[in-house]
Amino acid sequence: MDDVAKLLRVTPRTLHNWNSGRHDIPYSAYKLLRVLLRHELPGDEWVGWHFHRGKLYTPEGYAIAAHESAWWSLLIRKAHMFTTLYAAFHDLQDTRKAGRGVTPADGGVRSASQPQAAQTGPTDAVGRAAKPPGLDLSNKHFRTMSTEKGPSHREAADLLQPPSFVSGRSQKQGHDHEPV
Repeated sequence: MDDVAKLLRVTPRTLHNWNSGRHDIPYSAYKLLRVLLRHELPGDEWVGWHFHRGKLYTPEGYAIAAHESAWWSLLIRKAHMFTTLYAAFHDLQDTRKAGRGVTPADGGVRSASQPQAAQTGPTDAVGRAAKPPGLDLSNKHFRTMSTEKGPSHREAADLLQPPSFVSGRSQKQGHDHEPV
């Protein structure tokens, strides 16, 4: 009894008077005990919801543990964003199927904060970019040292030397060794 009195923040004598019927139990104390002891949730919005063994159960019977509800608000926001983007995607598909170009006024979604890439070539009738050129797998874009034979002995020796800031030498002093 003392624990219940402490929970309700009343004296044990007040609790005794409530139990004996001398005084009516305040509705707030009654409702608090129903919520805590029977695991009921207050309000008509919570009909069918209940707690059992530390989990919240939905009216459909799904159990939600405390750690699963930590990101509930984020999940709701993500679901709302998905619904919005999904509807915009279908609007864009319908626009493209109709054979019209997509502009922001037609429902095309563009963010002002994202830079727009410049068109590098012509576009087709629907507004898509032209097919980009294929991947260049040749080695034409690699530089060679001086000739097709390869670097000279002097160039090879220069490549093998550490930079002047590593060895402490200045570039004016030249090389300390003979080329191979």
